[in-house]
Amino acid sequence: MWVRKARKALVGWTCYVVGWFLAMLFIDLISEGPERITSAYLIARPAVLGVFWLGGVLVIRWWARGAVGEPDRTDDAGS
Repeated sequence: MWVRKARKALVGWTCYVVGWFLAMLFIDLISEGPERITSAYLIARPAVLGVFWLGGVLVIRWWARGAVGEPDRTDDAGS
């Protein structure tokens, strides 16, 4: 059950980030014209959003592991 929820959250997160990129692209295209859309724009924005997406994936993974009840892999030898 938790796998389905995690997969659904991952697909939703991916769609959100891609939609956000396309919305920014469309807004810049309309407001500032096609000359604003350069190769640097098409490389930098997806790179930044890729890092943002990866952070969200790590949070979803952490959440899914917590739902299963996997213990943290810390060494409790000192306590």
